[in-house]
Amino acid sequence: MSLSKAAKGHRSEKLSRKGHKARRRTQEKIATESSAKVKRGFFPGSWGVGALVVVTVWAVFLPTVWHGFTNWDDADYVTRCPYIKYLTWENIRFFFTQFYFSNYHPVTSLSYMVEYWLWRVDPRGYHAVNVVLHGLNALWVYLLGRCLTGRPWVAGVAAILYGVHPHRVEVVAWVAGRKDLLCAFFALPA
Repeated sequence: MSLSKAAKGHRSEKLSRKGHKARRRTQEKIATESSAKVKRGFFPGSWGVGALVVVTVWAVFLPTVWHGFTNWDDADYVTRCPYIKYLTWENIRFFFTQFYFSNYHPVTSLSYMVEYWLWRVDPRGYHAVNVVLHGLNALWVYLLGRCLTGRPWVAGVAAILYGVHPHRVEVVAWVAGRKDLLCAFFALPA
């Protein structure tokens, strides 16, 4: 009697190990298949939707590239600002340690400084950077929506609505609105 109990215990232990291994293989297979689906769906097929988002936003805002500076703050931040005219450590330090025109936004001021070095007071360059940044922000919105929903077309529609919404026009068409574009550019992927 004790021999048969021991044999049964050994047999059930053996079955238990086999069942555990089978369950583990099934779980690994499911994990591999689901990660393969995410990789397959996220990279090749859905990048077309992301490209559509960026191209749509750029097409809508491209005419702003030929606008001039506004008479609001563009002159104070670009054309009349003495600190962006020379790309020096002293001017960079100024933007990181002082307020300029009642604002503290050193990254925005550095972007103006680099752009002044590239195209001086030609507004087309500044507007082109705003349009590119806004298109990239719409791409960030698309990627965020894609991660949250797993559905590229839903994320694409949301990103296009974000990108072409009239509320975004001021930020893109106004050179001094760059601070909002840069804020979104660094905040959305965070």
